[in-house]
Amino acid sequence: MPVIGSKSKNDLVFYHNGALPGYNHCIILVPAEQIAIVAMTNSISQGDIADWVGQTLLQAILDPEIKVDLLSLAHETAEKWRTGYQKIVETLEEERIPDTDQPSRKELIGKYEHSTKALFFNLFKEDDLLKFRINNKISQTHTLTHYHGDSFSFLPSAEERMKRGLFHYGIHAWLLNFKRNDKGDVVKLAWVIDDLLPEGDIFGRI
Repeated sequence: MPVIGSKSKNDLVFYHNGALPGYNHCIILVPAEQIAIVAMTNSISQGDIADWVGQTLLQAILDPEIKVDLLSLAHETAEKWRTGYQKIVETLEEERIPDTDQPSRKELIGKYEHSTKALFFNLFKEDDLLKFRINNKISQTHTLTHYHGDSFSFLPSAEERMKRGLFHYGIHAWLLNFKRNDKGDVVKLAWVIDDLLPEGDIFGRI
């Protein structure tokens, strides 16, 4: 975010913003004016909309001598978001190994649990599609499509990603990688939610 009022008089401002999957928020307090700004959104769009709204209202209240063109910066951020999403699509396609055999759904359907027991995946068939649900939450239902080998993707369209407020995961976090034992049975899956941990979090089949 830009600096507002860099060449104006000092004003005490308390500021906090944050995001979780599904929403953003921005809270700003201006004690001298006895004003509180609270902006919240119920989706994660092409940039931090709540913060842009909060910053715009703050600039209007402080009325600094030099104004920041926040609208142009918001458009620039949105373009970076679109470019970032396209990079995910292109990178996954570049790394995909074509024409690999697809495992049967029967091999994959079941429950996979993290060692902490705080997180689990339920894989099931619905409307002739392979889907999974995180911790049995309907809002966390995703459709799987074959990527290559024993790996499946759940990357949604850009529009669906915004509509559902899905978080900005890394490139490989949109893949579930199923693992087999020496007998060839699927016994666990790996979810690379953080590209800094390429081995991923392991979920054992139960």
